[in-house]
Amino acid sequence: MQYEELMTARQTSLDEFFLV
Repeated sequence: MQYEELMTARQTSLDEFFLV
């Protein structure tokens, strides 16, 4: 997995967390 993909996945997880 590339670094950018890892950061994108993390950002998505954070967005979903705050949307809850």
